[in-house]
Amino acid sequence: MSDHVPGGGADELPGYWELARNVAMAALDDAGLTPRDVDGVVFARSGYALQGPAFPTNFCERMGIRPAWMETGPHGGAQTGSLLWRAALGIAAGLANTVLVVAADNRRSRLTREGVVNQIAFQNMDPTYEYPSGPIFPSAFALMAQRHMHEFGTTAEQLAAV
Repeated sequence: MSDHVPGGGADELPGYWELARNVAMAALDDAGLTPRDVDGVVFARSGYALQGPAFPTNFCERMGIRPAWMETGPHGGAQTGSLLWRAALGIAAGLANTVLVVAADNRRSRLTREGVVNQIAFQNMDPTYEYPSGPIFPSAFALMAQRHMHEFGTTAEQLAAV
């Protein structure tokens, strides 16, 4: 498989698989681990940076990881949080001991900022009522954060720490 990103030139950002490998190796290095220490992988598939399949099997093959357990996170904008709880549940269930959680995306390699917003909006918002005049994702998440702060007394500093 190729790391080529359509439209990518030599001076462009790294290809998807290179980016995924770089962030994974940085996380492993930070934890004092190597790919051989990993027996579980929870992987976020990019819908923007790569055309074609991107599964944990593809990632593990490139990294030289032979996990006992792996999973793909399917939750779009909530994907990062979902990956973490999936990893915790995998460890608690005894499926793996050392789980590498991987989320890498480089939307700039294929889409402009407006292109990303339009793609997300049209995939997830009602095109008649929400998209033309409704909230876009950053404002929707801001509303959720404000509600949480109101209900539970959470501070902006506490949210930032997460």
